[in-house]
Amino acid sequence: LSCTLLFIYLVTLTILVKLDIVRGSSSSVIYLEDNYVRDKQGYLVRINTGSQPNAGTTAKVNIKLYGKQRDSPARLLSAHRPLFASKSRESFVLRFPTSLGKLHHIHIWHDNSGKDPSWFLENVTVTDLNTNRTRYF
Repeated sequence: LSCTLLFIYLVTLTILVKLDIVRGSSSSVIYLEDNYVRDKQGYLVRINTGSQPNAGTTAKVNIKLYGKQRDSPARLLSAHRPLFASKSRESFVLRFPTSLGKLHHIHIWHDNSGKDPSWFLENVTVTDLNTNRTRYF
C-alpha cells in the first residue's frame, strides 16, 4: 500500500512539474498542507491575478469547488510566501478522498485582511488530475 501511494505521489509530482515547464509558469506548485496523502482525487487549481497596478491582494483567499457528485469543503489557499501579487499565477494542488464529479462552478473569496486587500482576479482553471479534464472559470 505504501509503495502504491508513493508511486501515485511521484506520478502526480511529475505531471505538475511538466505542466509548469510547458505552460511557462514562473511560480511553483503549492501542495496544501491540509492535503492527505491517502486522498485519491487531486485537482490542480491555477489562479491568475490581473496585470493592473495594485491588482494583487494581501488578504487570505479561500476556494470551494462544486461538482456533480459532491462539493468540496472550503480550502484556504496559503503558502510560506506572499501570494496573489499583480500579474501572478499561483498553482495549488487540492486533494480529496473521492472525485467531486464534473465541476460546474467554484466559489473563491477573500477575507479583506491585510494592508491592501482589494484584488483583481483575472481567471481560474481547475484540472482534474485523474481525468486530465480542465475547466475554465
